[in-house]
Amino acid sequence: MQGKCRDTYKEIKTFEYPNAIVRVHIPDLTLEERERRMEVIKAAAAVLVLESEKKARV
Repeated sequence: MQGKCRDTYKEIKTFEYPNAIVRVHIPDLTLEERERRMEVIKAAAAVLVLESEKKARV
């Protein structure tokens, strides 16, 4: 796990529902940082699918 996140945020969207208020913080990322993070997400998704397939075969 990485250290504390030091992102800056360009926008905060607020959605109000009958039983909740949801705030979505949108980080201000460079294209390179966004691509790096997407690669991390893709790798994690691949691991998840492979583990799921392994368990399905047992």
